[in-house]
Amino acid sequence: MNTSTASWVRFAAPLAVLAALVVGVPALGDFWTFVATLAVIYALLGVSLVVLTGWTGQLNLHIAALGLGWGAYASYALTSAGASSMVALLGAAFLTIPFSLLIGFFAVRFRGLELAVATLAIGLTFEQLVFRNLGSWLARGSAAATPFESSFVPVSRPSLGGLSFKSDHAFYLLTLVLGVAVYMLLRNLARGSTRRAMLALRERELAAEVAGLPALRYRTAAFVLSIAVAGLGGALFAALKLGIAPDSFNLDLSFLVLSGVVIGGVRTLRGGVAGGALAAALPEVVRFGPLELIAGERLLFVFAAGLVLILALRPQGLLGPHTRPTTAPSSRRRSGARSERPTARSRPIERRRGPAALRAQAISVHFGGVQALDGVDVWVPSGEICALIGPNGAGKTTLFNALSGVVTPDSGRVYLDRDDITEMPPHRRAALRLGRTFQSIELFEGFTALENVMIGAHLSRRAGPVAEALALPAARRSERELADRARDTLSRLGIANLANVKPDELASADLRRLELASVLVREPTVLLLDEPTAGLDPEESKAMADLIVELRDTHGLTVLLVEHDMAVVGAIADWVYVLDFGRVIAEGSAAQIRRDPVVIDRYLGEPQREGAGARSA
Repeated sequence: MNTSTASWVRFAAPLAVLAALVVGVPALGDFWTFVATLAVIYALLGVSLVVLTGWTGQLNLHIAALGLGWGAYASYALTSAGASSMVALLGAAFLTIPFSLLIGFFAVRFRGLELAVATLAIGLTFEQLVFRNLGSWLARGSAAATPFESSFVPVSRPSLGGLSFKSDHAFYLLTLVLGVAVYMLLRNLARGSTRRAMLALRERELAAEVAGLPALRYRTAAFVLSIAVAGLGGALFAALKLGIAPDSFNLDLSFLVLSGVVIGGVRTLRGGVAGGALAAALPEVVRFGPLELIAGERLLFVFAAGLVLILALRPQGLLGPHTRPTTAPSSRRRSGARSERPTARSRPIERRRGPAALRAQAISVHFGGVQALDGVDVWVPSGEICALIGPNGAGKTTLFNALSGVVTPDSGRVYLDRDDITEMPPHRRAALRLGRTFQSIELFEGFTALENVMIGAHLSRRAGPVAEALALPAARRSERELADRARDTLSRLGIANLANVKPDELASADLRRLELASVLVREPTVLLLDEPTAGLDPEESKAMADLIVELRDTHGLTVLLVEHDMAVVGAIADWVYVLDFGRVIAEGSAAQIRRDPVVIDRYLGEPQREGAGARSA
């Protein structure tokens, strides 16, 4: 199939499906119109779970209560307050926002299983206690209440001016239009930087926060958006059923929808649509004919079995993302002569004085009974390359974590230029142009090299999620600018040919350069490099050392690096701090450190020659 034919098929196929839904379904009769309407509503539940679980890794185990039920009662509340039926239907999604913000403020602070249990507990509280009592109270005050004071609350279908949606056919078309509109908005959002940021936080939250992405804000936004989409589904559900019965929002329904979405593919919107539609259609279809054998409670077993099989055979789901194998081109740049060590650069032994770009003052950190840092002072003048060396377990990475906001010191202060950043979270420090790499390379394996650098450039985007959802020109322009900026950064580091390759296909040297590119794209003023030559051979280490000096000279960077290779330290470091058992035991030029008897005894092991290239563990 050539490119033009494929493009035509991609354009025509959705139109053909939409035409079949608009014309074909009503022609099948009232029953199938009802089933199709319910399928659209459950598809809204499905895509709401994709936003929450597929994009951010959070899990709402009771979407029927925390979503569908909220939306149903929100629409009734708006109608009771005097809003028209159409305003109540559309406004239900917005009325769920205060509740989801309140619940989300506490719930999203949990992780993994804790969050799932929290949503289950809150959902069961609403299902068993709040909805039933609320339904009984509303029914008693309603003219349509039965003599038995049932908890069923009647809801009418909407109308707009002289246009009525009270018939099954008309209401189905309204539901379809709203469902398609929500899907298009979410699809637009999925193509922009907002979803990319959420996926990055899902994959490596720490690295994403250090890159400037506020994890709590994005998790809360995903929770609220998910509930709002499900809330619209709840308002439509109440209108479809012509009323609200609290027992409708039960845990069995939540399990069916969640299972269907996992089977369809929880990471893609099309998987959410397919999974929700499956959860709606199958229970109705099996009520008649030979499939009646798996109706009722037996259907739960069918969904459970399908869920287990999908997780075992195709964890991404039937309509989940497809990965295409790529071959990473070589990017190793080799010159004629091979050098085994970085080029030494002459410098005065006396330290050049200047304003501190980064300063740690009396930093102390302890974990339980372990004193990881004990009154550490580090002063990094603007424009210098300073090295932090010491044996494993000395506290070097803990100091980097304190400087970058990963841990908060028990005492002491951290200053970036003149700003006290001691209490700031990592994403705020990134916004102040503090960049950091990690000892074990922290890249996002689900993204290409170009996308990894675009995540690093997220702070410079010029359009927010609303512009992205509406596909405004500003959003498209911002995305192009991020991509151009990322390509330029890859080019400057000599790995532009790796833009479309994923990290798990790259060699160590290229991974180190890619990680550096994802930090440099933010244009930091201070750069923390945690063992930038780890895993590299001598030639690659020399190239990396030369690159660090070049970046310092051309971009005016201030660099603090953790390094074990004394050849690299001796070649590029203006000043060296030696850390052992959480304390600075020596500082000075590289030449002074090599001759220091305390450093020799505790770390180097033997006197070091100038330019010695031995890597000490």
